[in-house]
Amino acid sequence: MTKEILHVVASPRAADSYSFRLGEAIVQRLAGGSERYHVRYRCLHCSPPAYLSALQIQAFYKAAQARDDEEQASLRYSDAAIKDILAATHIVISTPMYNMGIPACLKGWIDQVIRINVTFRYDDHRRKIGMLPDKKMYIAIASGRIHGIHENSSDFMAGYLAAVFKEIGITDIKIYRVEGTRAKDIHDIDFPDIITDL
Repeated sequence: MTKEILHVVASPRAADSYSFRLGEAIVQRLAGGSERYHVRYRCLHCSPPAYLSALQIQAFYKAAQARDDEEQASLRYSDAAIKDILAATHIVISTPMYNMGIPACLKGWIDQVIRINVTFRYDDHRRKIGMLPDKKMYIAIASGRIHGIHENSSDFMAGYLAAVFKEIGITDIKIYRVEGTRAKDIHDIDFPDIITDL
């Protein structure tokens, strides 16, 4: 069976970034040298998501046949991003940490894929039910400082990302970090050594 791997890249430095290199190491480990896989890249700085608008939110809550042309047009990015996720068996997200949080482009992308009656729904008791089970997700986080080992951890990203994707049914999530990059040279890091449990 062919693996469909979606690699979402949030760093504007792309291939020169620590998070991208770590994400690529994950992609290569998942592929395992086999030709039976396909990798789709979504560079969030090459094709940035729009911030949610009142028009788009209105369109989210309408049935498809009830949307006018303008509302339908507002959903094009969202439709494409969700199509990427639906096609993928494995999702890799590579992201730097900015000011102890995720980049704005990644938050914008998340807002486009967390969508009522498409990636989540409510049951009869108004409980949110994720509609994207059976996906595996791997998150590669790079940070200039070391955040994850302090007594009072300042890593807010991992918990947030795990929680937000659980909302749409993705619960099989592994998180990998390369930290303290301000004091490192990218060429001195053995990225595959960070993902030895894959």
